[in-house]
Amino acid sequence: MKKRIDWNQFELFVAELYKDNDEVIVDHNVEEIGKSNAFRQIDVRVIHKTKLRTYKTIIEYKSWKHRVGRARIDVLAPSMEDLNASKGVFLQLRAFSKVR
Repeated sequence: MKKRIDWNQFELFVAELYKDNDEVIVDHNVEEIGKSNAFRQIDVRVIHKTKLRTYKTIIEYKSWKHRVGRARIDVLAPSMEDLNASKGVFLQLRAFSKVR
């Protein structure tokens, strides 16, 4: 019998992967106001501070029964720009749609 993975537990698991470094701040399920003054919900936010720069990675996780299409993934780029994120990661436990 297959056990379904709880999306919240998976987000917490991903957050824990980043917490091993003292220079990293990891937040789960946060809201942030972007440059556009719009509220943006972030599943996992990772902030890595170095002497010269601060990097922000936003991680979005989906646990849908159907495949995630490109249109949904394309939403991540404007969110990254609005939140001044250095990187964006999109995780899905199931399949993604094929790019044509």
